[in-house]
Amino acid sequence: MKLYERQVNALKEQVTLCEATSRQQIEYIFLDEMLTRKLMDLDNVVVENDESVRQIRKRLVSSLQESINLLESKVPPMEEQTQSARERRKRELTQNENLAEHKKSSEEPLPQTSDQNNVDRRSQLQQAQIEKIQEHVERFVDLRQRRFDQDSNTTKARFSLYFHDISD
Repeated sequence: MKLYERQVNALKEQVTLCEATSRQQIEYIFLDEMLTRKLMDLDNVVVENDESVRQIRKRLVSSLQESINLLESKVPPMEEQTQSARERRKRELTQNENLAEHKKSSEEPLPQTSDQNNVDRRSQLQQAQIEKIQEHVERFVDLRQRRFDQDSNTTKARFSLYFHDISD
């Protein structure tokens, strides 16, 4: 049990020092995996009516759960990160649109010449192209994020297999 105590304390210290900002960062994935593994290891400890071992195991499980909660509180969930990035993009687009509308409404319309008509037509075409590009970028970012999530799950599985082999 002393070995478990040392390992749990070492993990707790690593969680305290963790500076991960994303759940895809290797530091976060590693600590999350190691904490989960220690919980599973402690689940396999046989108590056999020994109250002192049961109390130590209970304390260690509680400590691990606190460490997991601390780790999760340091890094927002992936959905929140993705949503906040999307919301930021939407706010920026809305602000740009509002600014453009404000400029249009505050300017006096001038009589248009054929050159101005051509310029306006080009501006409209450019704006349409910009909107298409923005849609493509948003789709690309979403696809990229889904791919990253899949890669992250694959990485977790690999870590799981790797550390399982080491701990045996």
